[in-house]
Amino acid sequence: MKKILLINPPGISLGYNVGLCYLTAVLKKNGFEVKIIDFLNQPGHENKSLLQAKDYDVIGISIKTLVMDEAIKIAQKVRKINDKAKIICGGVHISLDGINFMKENEVFDFGFVNDSEESLVDFMKGKPLKNIGGIIYRKNGKIFLNPRRIPKLELDTLPYPDFNSFDIPLKIIRNYPLVTSRGCPYSCIYCTVQAVSKKWRARPAESLVAELKKVRHMIKEFHIVDDNFTLSINRVKEFCRMLIKEKLNLRWSCPNGIRADILDEELVKLMKNSGCYLVNLGIESLDEEVFDRIKKGEKLSDIKRAIKLIKKEGIVVIGNFIIGLPGSTYKIDMASVKKAKKLGLDVSLWYPLSIYPTTEVYNEYIHDRNIRLLTDWKKGFKYNFTRNPTLTFEKGNYRKEEIIKMFFTANLKSKSYGILIDPKKPLLSRAIDLLFIILRYDPINVFNHIFHAFRILLKFRKVY
Repeated sequence: MKKILLINPPGISLGYNVGLCYLTAVLKKNGFEVKIIDFLNQPGHENKSLLQAKDYDVIGISIKTLVMDEAIKIAQKVRKINDKAKIICGGVHISLDGINFMKENEVFDFGFVNDSEESLVDFMKGKPLKNIGGIIYRKNGKIFLNPRRIPKLELDTLPYPDFNSFDIPLKIIRNYPLVTSRGCPYSCIYCTVQAVSKKWRARPAESLVAELKKVRHMIKEFHIVDDNFTLSINRVKEFCRMLIKEKLNLRWSCPNGIRADILDEELVKLMKNSGCYLVNLGIESLDEEVFDRIKKGEKLSDIKRAIKLIKKEGIVVIGNFIIGLPGSTYKIDMASVKKAKKLGLDVSLWYPLSIYPTTEVYNEYIHDRNIRLLTDWKKGFKYNFTRNPTLTFEKGNYRKEEIIKMFFTANLKSKSYGILIDPKKPLLSRAIDLLFIILRYDPINVFNHIFHAFRILLKFRKVY
């Protein structure tokens, strides 16, 4: 096997799949021919683009839970085009529920869990399946998962991600995804990171700046895609100092979030001076008891202090909250909405709790008699951009209707309209959807919402 085609399925949130670009770089380094088809950021002509699959020995499809159905459809089309190729899958969903996925979808021949660079190279070289860590395969009608591989490679020994192998060449990457570390040692009860990579591994600042200098000609800004960017505060400070010294003049952001308890005044100043303009904080709940139950390893006082530090430097700060956490009720979550308004956040985003396998909250909820599971966990993520959200569960003291009402009400009260409407729809369709939601959940303030929505639209167009 010498040629491999990698496919990124269509989805909702735009952004380049840097994981596929790392796989491409490693495979090329080992002598394989690789191409990427990206249906997420470059949609259209799907059937025509997939005809390329007839020329490849292996076709790999990246799978996240939210785009799983689309990924399966693509695999079925690929099988009809090339019935001799090996169809493989990887991604977060496979790391969470790979065995069940392979049982339910025979169109896939192999699956890969966790960091797959080394395992995929072994597979392409023809190494015996039993000796490849973290691979899922079929044998005698049964599904087997080999013990997960402990990565041998340090991140700075990996080649830079390859963005030059797309079937439609990229001229510019508006918001370049920069991986500075992988993994997270903390144990938040709702988080899947531990199932993918609990061990935290980081790249040195020199490597990061060298990568940015290499792609400077084709990017306008970059965003950090780490699960725990600031775990080593000295490393981040060094990175910021090097950005300033090299005068790259790139804006950057941390949309995946940073830990509040690690920040200090010096770090925030360095982030600002090196080009950082936006950060996310995972706040989840402003109720002390609920917050303590989720095991973030920090305190609400840390978050409040961090917000003041960030705002002082003029960096936009977004707070992420979760509706329906253990111990919460409609009344408790509504109190958090009111408290959030006093924090000085630029944006507050409210999401219903998603329960993933391998997480502590999943194990707690599936065994709790007060929890009623409403649907398969894989279908519980369709609450964005729809008037009728699909929820995974309801609690005895927090019914489905209340959770849905809280989702819309909290985001309306926070003026977070973007989470409620589909950015891919035409402007008129988005306006109609938003008006419908306002009239249903906060009709008394309809004119106030229209005024704010219009202001946000003007601000967005002025900035971008």
